[in-house]
Amino acid sequence: MNNGNDKSYTEGIQIKSNFAKWLDNYWYHYKWITIGAVFLIVVLVVGLFQATEKKKEDVTLLYAGHYQLNGREAEAIRGVFNAVMPEDFDENGEKYTGIVEYQIYSEEQIKDIEAATDEVGVHLDVNNQHNTNNYQMFYDYVKVGETAICLLDPWLYRELNSYGRLLPIATAIGDSYGYEEDVNGVYLEDTEIYKEYSALRVLPGDTVICFLRQPVLGKISDDACYQNEIEMLRAILTYTKD
Repeated sequence: MNNGNDKSYTEGIQIKSNFAKWLDNYWYHYKWITIGAVFLIVVLVVGLFQATEKKKEDVTLLYAGHYQLNGREAEAIRGVFNAVMPEDFDENGEKYTGIVEYQIYSEEQIKDIEAATDEVGVHLDVNNQHNTNNYQMFYDYVKVGETAICLLDPWLYRELNSYGRLLPIATAIGDSYGYEEDVNGVYLEDTEIYKEYSALRVLPGDTVICFLRQPVLGKISDDACYQNEIEMLRAILTYTKD
């Protein structure tokens, strides 16, 4: 019993407000749901930010072959093509080249790889399922009409050419540049741009530059977009140091 000399029974005791009690109760019952919801919101916000920040591509180039570009190499190659792009096609103040790539081995390349050994004598192997998936995705991408400019391993070039998918170089860029009408591809090593820029020389010299016929669907079904690809192809094939 408090006789007046005793300290208050409530001294040092924190009396919580109704809101604090509610918050404690909510956190006890819904902590993990709340954490999950906050995480989802953060992911969505970051994804939205990245989507809005993604650079718009003036033109796109497709590379498919046995060489695998790393991030630094891809950016260096992009820098070369940005530099030689004849104009800012979308007029947004920046020249930007999109690069889509698929690492694909031919059956002969797979046999050669699996017959070889590395420096310590271990036999190498190719993930055949992954290779088959990339091969299918390459052809799917060719069909969607997002680009006309291709840089291909010779065997992939021969396949597309046999299917009638390629436009003669002279038809694409004009017949005044010395290309015969039956030429549908040009070896990268035979171009001045390949000789000038070391960044491009990570790609095999026998990589073939070729140009797809205009599709009926997709981005380059639009005549203006297809013409941009033609102008870019012309800039690549007629590049000179001067």
